[in-house]
Amino acid sequence: MDQIRTSHDLPITVKSVLTKPAYMKINLILAFKSWGTPFALTMLVIATYLFRVTDAPLCLLLVIWSLMLFHTLTVVVSAVYLAYTSKNSSFFLPTSYTFDDGDISMETERGLSKMKWNGVIASRVVSGYYLLSFSAITFTVISQKAFSPEDAAAFEKLLHDKIEH
Repeated sequence: MDQIRTSHDLPITVKSVLTKPAYMKINLILAFKSWGTPFALTMLVIATYLFRVTDAPLCLLLVIWSLMLFHTLTVVVSAVYLAYTSKNSSFFLPTSYTFDDGDISMETERGLSKMKWNGVIASRVVSGYYLLSFSAITFTVISQKAFSPEDAAAFEKLLHDKIEH
């Protein structure tokens, strides 16, 4: 029978590298979810149906669809910009993460930073990556593949115990 690690087995140390395509994919997923895209798409379908039923001019329908296209392009361009702008270059460095009862350590070739667990406001899994959010727009990304099965179970327990739900 497998044993889940207990706190005396901490710290958990993993190394992870985030690629630009993966970061872009995560940004697209988050942006489309948070920018109200499902709601906008639903409204677009309803508006299209209403315009067809009421025989409204086709130009109004084109305006509405153009706004949705503009919204989609804005999200895509923003994700590409965030992935390929030089100000985010440190985001793609190989990073060693150490998780223990007290804090999270992140070390790259450029330096070491530590964060207390109470600084993490949320966590979630997106497209095979753990996202630890420090604010509404600041997060760190760790590949699920970086964890052994035992470490993944211990890490998820640590997330559950340390982050308010």
